[in-house]
Formats: sequence, C-alpha cells, structure tokens
Amino acid sequence: MRQEDLARLAGVSHSTVSLVEREHWQKLSLATVRAIAAALDIRVDVMGRWRGGDADRLLNRRHSLLAESVVAFLTALQGWIVEPEVSFAIYGERGVIDLLAWHGASGQLLAIELKTEFADVNELIGTLDRKVRLAGAVASSRG
Repeated sequence: MRQEDLARLAGVSHSTVSLVEREHWQKLSLATVRAIAAALDIRVDVMGRWRGGDADRLLNRRHSLLAESVVAFLTALQGWIVEPEVSFAIYGERGVIDLLAWHGASGQLLAIELKTEFADVNELIGTLDRKVRLAGAVASSRG
C-alpha cells in the first residue's frame, strides 16, 4: 500500500503517514496513530509503566488481594519469611519478584509470580525463566 493510499484511508496527510513510517510517531497524537493503525487493521494498546512495574498491576485490587492471601498462607506456616515486590537488576536483567519467600530450616526458596489473568503466556514463561534463574542471587543479596 502506498503512503498516499494509507493517508486517505486514515483521514490524515501523506506527511503524517511518512512520520510514522520513519518511526517519528511520538510527535503525533495517540488518536492520529490509532487512526493510521486502524486503517491497517491494527489495534494500538498503551500500557503505563511505573518504576519497572506495570501500573495496572500496581492498581489492581485482585492482584493485591491475591498477594495478601499468599503471604497470609505462608506466614501461617512455621518458619517462612516473605518479602513482597523484591526488585532486582543483575547482569542487565531487571524485574520485580512479586513474593520472595525463604524457609531457613529447610533451605527452600520460593520466587512467586502472581497472576489474576493470563494475557500473554509467552511473556509469562520468559518472566518466570528470568526470575527462577536469578532468584538465588536476588535472595543472597538480601542476606
């Protein structure tokens, strides 16, 4: 499809389509970017992030209730120490472990990723892989 054709379908100028094609879409309004995307049958989603975490997760009541429930369960068992929202940056990999739990007597370490819904299973698997690989180092750094 030519830029002129896309511009006509989206109701924008040719130069606006050119900006998007050259990756200068940040200069445009979200409505304009969405109009161009819609003309191509593409949906544009915006996800707010706050200090490395998903803002929607931080504001999600169900996620908070789930975390509180798991913490209550583990701390009711003898010997478990639980730390919520443990951030890490190791070897250039960054993230936040929802709950990091340690049982000193048995030497067990739990890195818990809480989900109230599954949006992207591939992303979840990648996230879990990173956290499992780095959980020992994260726990060690916390004593």
